[in-house]
Amino acid sequence: MIFAEEMRERATYRVPDRGIYNTAKLVDAADTTFPLEMSGLVPEKCKLEWRAAGRCMAFGMFTACGFHVARAVEGALESYFQTFNGRPDPRKKQWGDYLAALEKIGPGEVKPAPDPKTLGELRQMKDDWRNPLMHPRVVLGEADARSVFNNGETLIMLMVQEIAKASSSGFEPSSLLVTGQSGDAA
Repeated sequence: MIFAEEMRERATYRVPDRGIYNTAKLVDAADTTFPLEMSGLVPEKCKLEWRAAGRCMAFGMFTACGFHVARAVEGALESYFQTFNGRPDPRKKQWGDYLAALEKIGPGEVKPAPDPKTLGELRQMKDDWRNPLMHPRVVLGEADARSVFNNGETLIMLMVQEIAKASSSGFEPSSLLVTGQSGDAA
């Protein structure tokens, strides 16, 4: 009887599973979506944003989910850029800057070089999801949020795989790539 009375004054919610995603995992451990062997390679910034994206997905905040997915991908993109550039470049603040610099690193210049397929996928996510999400009139529904969530997961895994491959091959970016030809960072 006491419980029934207290429940009348409490706000209670039912949070449904989203597709094949378990609610508890989305809320507390969305970053466990990445394979265990990759877990240590995923940047912490990326993991934090990915957890936030999972929570937003679980609670039906779909536009916020897309926003956090974009931030998580950007966290991985910064490490990806640093892997092939040799160091971060504080002047590069936008995805377009990173992509333009990475696209200049051709397969003939460096082994390994950024995979053109990954760069193409990044550019597509930037154009189709990330840039539109910055506009306040864009609102994502569940299907859109799940699409961007799945796309972001794939991109993060692709970049982490390339980072691991470059690191395990003893790859060292050349000084040309670090400083650029005219003193600009590549």
